[in-house]
Amino acid sequence: MVGHLIQYLRNALPKMRESISTVGQEVELVRAYLNILQMRMGKRLSFEISVPESLLATPFPPLMLPSLVENAIKHGLEPQREGGAVLIAAQAQDGKLRLTVSDTGRGFGDTVGAGVGLANIRERLLALYGEKAKLTLESNSPTGVIATIEAPLEGLKPPAAMPSGDAGAFASDAAAAQPAEPKTRAGKVIAVVGKAERTWRKTLSFTFVALVVVAAVLAGLAVFAVLTGAMPVQVGSETLTGPGGALLGAAGIVIAFAAIVLVLGIVAAIVYGLGWLFLGLAIFIPVVVLIALSPALAPVALLGCSAGGSSARRKCPSRLRRRSPRSSR
Repeated sequence: MVGHLIQYLRNALPKMRESISTVGQEVELVRAYLNILQMRMGKRLSFEISVPESLLATPFPPLMLPSLVENAIKHGLEPQREGGAVLIAAQAQDGKLRLTVSDTGRGFGDTVGAGVGLANIRERLLALYGEKAKLTLESNSPTGVIATIEAPLEGLKPPAAMPSGDAGAFASDAAAAQPAEPKTRAGKVIAVVGKAERTWRKTLSFTFVALVVVAAVLAGLAVFAVLTGAMPVQVGSETLTGPGGALLGAAGIVIAFAAIVLVLGIVAAIVYGLGWLFLGLAIFIPVVVLIALSPALAPVALLGCSAGGSSARRKCPSRLRRRSPRSSR
């Protein structure tokens, strides 16, 4: 029974993550399932599988055939004291695959094929094959039910094409999700400055953490040396000994470590600010020196700034005109 259970799980678990299987894989899954149930039901259950070898590699949706077999056992055979038999057969006819699950159970109850499992199978067939596939139920003679699935042999229907408008909206949304590349010179300069700032900040953060770790290791070693008596504790010219001196020395080391961390944090903040200051000076001082050496360049710089502003103003209405139809839609 454990062997059949392992075979069942080996075939069933991968199908939960797949959208397509084969007739052969589904038959092996059903065979393992029926072998397990046969050990529980004993002589009350017998089954036969008649599937041509040429159809074993035919694509087929996963877990539909096991659902029909489970339905036949649960609603057909188990309610009967004497049990019954299950026959699974497959054949190819007129370009279609016909899979049938026949049982000799008690037949139709109060409702004919209105279960949730059968409704799910019909919905899946409609989604996968359209109107080319169907599930039918009919009475078996003398007792029982015959469930038949008909599906095209060529496989699944092609997926529906995405409308052009939806495709354009999807493409525009995907493009909007991507970070926009700066197009102007000012934007490129800002991007470069931002990247330099992130690099500078990460470098300072790494250096700060590394120094704190080193200080923590040294403080830990000093505390261990004080507690073990390897390093004497001196207050002025007096050497403290005993547990009291050790605790006082350890407390002093901890306070010193906290002070060192605070100082390191302040230094890191100051260095971070100085980095921005040096960057500003590196840009501002050459410009001032250049203008001082050549005063004739000042009007050129001003004209360049005004030209850049006017060109930006000229571009702005055109962008608004291009975007206005999309916003009105």
